[in-house]
Amino acid sequence: MEQKDRIIVEVAWVADDGLIVKEIDRAARVGRVVVFTGGNPEGLVVRMLGKDGEEGDDGWIDHGQNALPVKAPVEGYLDIVPKDGWNHIALFMPINASEPIWITSGEWEVTAINGLHEETGTVFYTAANPSIDRHVHAVNLPTTTSLISYEAKSVALTDTAAAGYYDVSFSPKAGYYSLTYRGPQVPWQRVVQVGEGGLDLLLEDNAALNTTISEFHRPIETRTTFAINGNDLNVQEIWPPNIDTSGRKKYPLLIEVYGGPYSQKVSNQFRRDWHTFLACEQKYIIVRIDGRGTGFKGRQLRNPIRDQLGTPEVEDQIAAARELIKRKYIDRSRVGIWGWSYGGFMTLKTLEAKSDLFNLGMAVAPVTDWRYYDSVYTERYMNTPEANKDGYDRTAVTNVTNFAGLDLLLAHGTGDDNVHFANMASLVDKLTHERVRGWRMRVFTDSDHSIATRGANRELYEWMTEYLQEKWGHGGNVQH
Repeated sequence: MEQKDRIIVEVAWVADDGLIVKEIDRAARVGRVVVFTGGNPEGLVVRMLGKDGEEGDDGWIDHGQNALPVKAPVEGYLDIVPKDGWNHIALFMPINASEPIWITSGEWEVTAINGLHEETGTVFYTAANPSIDRHVHAVNLPTTTSLISYEAKSVALTDTAAAGYYDVSFSPKAGYYSLTYRGPQVPWQRVVQVGEGGLDLLLEDNAALNTTISEFHRPIETRTTFAINGNDLNVQEIWPPNIDTSGRKKYPLLIEVYGGPYSQKVSNQFRRDWHTFLACEQKYIIVRIDGRGTGFKGRQLRNPIRDQLGTPEVEDQIAAARELIKRKYIDRSRVGIWGWSYGGFMTLKTLEAKSDLFNLGMAVAPVTDWRYYDSVYTERYMNTPEANKDGYDRTAVTNVTNFAGLDLLLAHGTGDDNVHFANMASLVDKLTHERVRGWRMRVFTDSDHSIATRGANRELYEWMTEYLQEKWGHGGNVQH
């Protein structure tokens, strides 16, 4: 690759005198891992990345920084590498090895290497297995250079028999860890000593929160999968308490979308937020769908968005909505979609597709043209504008006449240093040029991407709530 197109995504010491450098091209299609040893400025290429390397497909090269040194039985290092399209732990031993020893495998993904206990040769890692969970595991490393008898034996440190989403942080030598349970029930946190009979200290059980939420109505939450466009997509639904599914009452449907590459909206994390209020007080049905391009279900689900952001993932949102409105208790005249950042982009592209399913959309801080966004991020998925001009043209929000007749709300912060305000300015210019009217917009002075300056965040959510109340009123209306 040319020097001007080279991006260094990881530099890590993997031995006392050994350093690896991971580099990829701007389009994240080709890359390599180079080892430097003994102070020699001439590195040795030991691993190839991309279609003709470890990824082995037309997707992008992930940019994680996961290398972890291993000292025994000889110096090497651990990394997260695709195996048959799923991210797993690989051991490269010695450090100039090109072929890995697989420490984990299967149709599920490792999300993080958490730590290494050198005395016992134990690696701790987090797995998305199933994809909406996060469980912590321990696995043994080879004890000799002879691998004939090596068998990886993984042990769960969290209860994999129950749905659970855990975060973990290990001490430097992996003798202790802080374990945080994040859902689906009320979170708690403990400090645990590795090994049998060690310290197990409860730091927080959130007993007061448990008491408080027991005093209020709670929404009904389900997490399932939809068979959409040849894939099993994760779907979360949030229903009003005491929902009547007989069809006698009708409920608005609001899809909350993000949908960015390797992202995840549907998980078993505990959440009480604005959507809880909408379900409980406004009697709306809230749905989240993780379509193609999203994470933790293998590269075959992520890769289709390559060079065409806003196409496969929009098709999945529309297909899921089409299935949802078949239910007799959903009001087909009140179907909307909303999102922030990439979710705002997805909202606009979904409305632009003119599926005739949606009559309302709310886009906060949306990307409207990927030429205006962070080039390192964008080119990883879209290639360069010169190499994929047609793709950039198609993925920009351009057919704004399709917004005519829809209820459309827009919001952006003038100080947004992530999705620059130029994205919104460009969209407004197109709407003006095409004489599309009836939409509403608020600009939040000095706010960055979070829209939180001088009380802006609360004001934004209250404004969106008032907008929904004006356009839809309450759900649960009896149909005569």
